[in-house]
Amino acid sequence: MIRLTCLLLFIYSLNAKFNNTFGADRWVEIDLKYFHPDSIPDKTAALINRIEPLYRNVRGEKGLIICAGWLTSLATEWQGKPDQRLPIDSQIMYGWSLKNYMQLKILIAGIKEKAELKGIGDLKIGLLFVAYGKFIFPKENLLYDFDNPFAERQPDIFQSTKSPWYTPALYLDVPLLKDIYPYATFPEGIPAGTNFSDFFSSQLGSLVHFLNIDAILLRDGFPGMFRDEHVVAEKNKIINDLYAKIKLNCPKVKLMGYSGGNSFIRQLTQNELDLEELVAAGAIDAWIVQSWAGAWQDWWNNPAAGYTSQMSNILIHQAMVAAGNARRSSPCRFYTLIETWDGFEPWDILHNYPGKLKWEIWAYTHTSYIDESSLSIPDGIYVSWANNREQKLWSKDDVTFLTSHLDSACENASRMNQVYGYSLVYNRKGTLNADKEHCSSPISENIDEYAGIVMKWGLPILSSSDLNRIKSNVFKTNLWIQLPENASCLPQLKSIAKSCSVLITGKATCIDPSILQECGVRLTGSVLPIDYYKILNIPGNTLVHLPETPVLIPASGDVVYGTSQTPLLTRKGNFLFWQPPERLEHRSGVLNNSTYGSWFPFVALAGELNTLALKNRQTTIVPLAEGQPVAFHYWKCKNKVYFMFGNLESGNVGDSRLGRTVELLLSREQFEISEQQSLILRDIETGNQLLPITNSSFVIQIPPESVRICELSLN
Repeated sequence: MIRLTCLLLFIYSLNAKFNNTFGADRWVEIDLKYFHPDSIPDKTAALINRIEPLYRNVRGEKGLIICAGWLTSLATEWQGKPDQRLPIDSQIMYGWSLKNYMQLKILIAGIKEKAELKGIGDLKIGLLFVAYGKFIFPKENLLYDFDNPFAERQPDIFQSTKSPWYTPALYLDVPLLKDIYPYATFPEGIPAGTNFSDFFSSQLGSLVHFLNIDAILLRDGFPGMFRDEHVVAEKNKIINDLYAKIKLNCPKVKLMGYSGGNSFIRQLTQNELDLEELVAAGAIDAWIVQSWAGAWQDWWNNPAAGYTSQMSNILIHQAMVAAGNARRSSPCRFYTLIETWDGFEPWDILHNYPGKLKWEIWAYTHTSYIDESSLSIPDGIYVSWANNREQKLWSKDDVTFLTSHLDSACENASRMNQVYGYSLVYNRKGTLNADKEHCSSPISENIDEYAGIVMKWGLPILSSSDLNRIKSNVFKTNLWIQLPENASCLPQLKSIAKSCSVLITGKATCIDPSILQECGVRLTGSVLPIDYYKILNIPGNTLVHLPETPVLIPASGDVVYGTSQTPLLTRKGNFLFWQPPERLEHRSGVLNNSTYGSWFPFVALAGELNTLALKNRQTTIVPLAEGQPVAFHYWKCKNKVYFMFGNLESGNVGDSRLGRTVELLLSREQFEISEQQSLILRDIETGNQLLPITNSSFVIQIPPESVRICELSLN
């Protein structure tokens, strides 16, 4: 709490600087149990009074999502009777299982009324649903204790999974059994063979109309599981039909989707969800990336889903949504999630790691998608949760902290006109083609996963783009390209490589040979089996865990590192090829030496690319040692450049409880600053000035578990 209080000291100076309204949407999440049934008016008034500042400067959409028992039972059990008791089978819901649908309707109307009186007249109210037959976890100490009576009547569509959390899960391709329960839209019961999408969408339509809600969020577990995971076309059709039928039955409702927490490239190649196709189909109105970075890294000890990993997830999601939006008339909105504390679990990022939360806010609001003519940032933020598991709301100081940083970060991002560093290049066609041809072995396609780790050692990655939309590289970013299987892009890449670096990643046999040649290597026809291999010329027994890897030989390029059998990172001019390590266990969130063999491949790549940036007269940092990870990003807003440094890591990767020191090497040529002009950085938090230690370099001190953002004026 002391750290949060310290961070609040500069709030008023931030408000003085960032005092404009901005267009980004803002949604807040709260649990129904906060509204104790015996004190609903008081609880409602307290909530609206507390969260109103979060909406005050927002010109975009303002919304509140209510979790009313998590499961689909609120819709599937609905009989169309206002006096029907709510189907919330849970001991932790404080009596809501004894209340009826009319009382829920009155609550929703009361929230809107209080919001209107407080000046939030356009507040939208929504409900969320997860796709599980029950939500009971963990058995020893229940954080969640929700049962779905619909699953008891329809056991075929809810089947067990390997997850200890989310089981049984909804299987969308399983037809419903005949039952005689009097549903609102099936008063005689469900006929055998009925499609779940038809049933659920019609029930939602009736419920939405009765409760007068404005949004539906399909959260964890949607769009569901499938018996045959390999029938891709049919699976995509079933998923798209679910969203289309909900939209048909609820035409005025904002229909929102929600991502998984890990690599979405992996989800695409493993046929879990094709986000681009879902967006292109046109029914979904908004997509939320569930970027719970702090909870996963600093509570659940899942650093593979931590801070920088969520940033790379966001970037690839942006590219997928942008590609889908290019095929529809009105765009799907794109939101990032900002965590605070949890409504059911005991973790608390807001008070235990406020500096890391500040980094999340600034980093995730500044992620961007770039094409030939525009730079796009997220359309809004989803803030979770407003209440904790003890049903306490954010305090006034909490809201002041959140509002100040959310508003200042969003306003700053809205003025951003240039991103620097690397852009992750999404290559849907190449990835899917390579996956189809090499389905029996890994193809090293998970660019988001690799980038999330390399960012830990200071490689700036703040944007994504699409290989189909790269022509002249207007924004002059370096490119990290996923599996370029066709040489048709090579002329553009050669032009870009005159001043920027181009990193090619993936299984070498999935990449056009002429592109490999530009990177200074060629194929031999031999293949290494999956195993751990010793890296050459590195002290000690430094290992790398490789997938089935084509053996390469240098062809006029430099080998940065490799094994005795094959080079793994090569460079020829501004072209580089990298064969990433292969994760030992994809379903594990653990990151340690056994996961990839060592951290060396990621540290070496970050160091090589940052060194190359200096040669290309780009701003960079002195390469970081393995034990000194720092996230580094920078961007420009008109005549000011911002440099952000995050001290974030924990566990096996690094110890952010210790302060960090970084040397920033500023390129005068990049920013068109003469040698005679003095350089001064200003810390946007304290207002303190930082003077260079040489003509163009600065020593940056980053506090423990925190972020430092410095501003350079180009006037």
